[in-house]
Parts: sequence; C-alpha cells; structure tokens
Amino acid sequence: MLKKEKTKVLTGTTLRVYITLLKTKRPMGPREIQRLLGMKSPSTAAYHLNKLVDMGFVEKVKGGNFKAIENPDALPLTLYSIVAGQMIPRTLPYALMFTSMLLAYLILKYPDYDLYATTFGLIGVIAFWIETIRSWLLLRRFLE
Repeated sequence: MLKKEKTKVLTGTTLRVYITLLKTKRPMGPREIQRLLGMKSPSTAAYHLNKLVDMGFVEKVKGGNFKAIENPDALPLTLYSIVAGQMIPRTLPYALMFTSMLLAYLILKYPDYDLYATTFGLIGVIAFWIETIRSWLLLRRFLE
C-alpha cells in the first residue's frame, strides 16, 4: 500500500479506534473498544482493529487484544501530540508562547509601544491561532 492510500483509509471510525488505542497506551480488546466508542457490536470494533493491523498501525498481542503502534504514516495524526490523554495541535504551544510574549511586551512597554514590533507580534499570534484552530477543526472532521 502506498502512503497516500494508508492515510486515505485512516479516517472516520477507523481513525477513532486508532486514537483511542493511542490515548489509552495499553492493549485493548474489541469489546472494550466497542463500549468506549459506542459501537453496535464487537464485530464492528474487530473489523476496524483488523483493518488497522493490515495497515501496520496496530499489532495483535496476547489474549486477543490490540496495541497501537505510533506510526509516522498516520498523516492526520502528525499534526497532533497527546498530552494528558488529549490530542492537541502541535501549533498550540507556539500560539500560546507568541501570545504570552506579545502580552508581556505590551505590559512591559506600556505606553511606549514600537509600532513595528507590535504589528509583527500580532501577525505571528494571529497566524499561529488560525493554524491551531484549523488543526482542531481538521481533527473533528476526521473523527466524524
């Protein structure tokens, strides 16, 4: 399978199953996946788990459980990091850093702002927040 084909298939419910396995960081069986994701039957969960095994994103371990493999081919997920069990866009720390730097500059330089520094800082803050919001919306779309 080509990388493009792998990432095309890794959407919707299959992506949700993979993300669930990544977040829990432990092997899980089809019944547990079924309950966590509200699927109608364990066979649906097993179908998506086997699909992930075929793609190389998940491995089958003892006891009929499945464990996620962090795979760089999972293109939609390369935009995110898992922090405290939550997926966050990788641009979020930068957006927060630039926002706090701009606020610190505005507080420390009050009222003698440099127009150019303020403008460039504001452009950086806006750009990073736009990309962060777009990444969050993209994740939502993939999980639907």
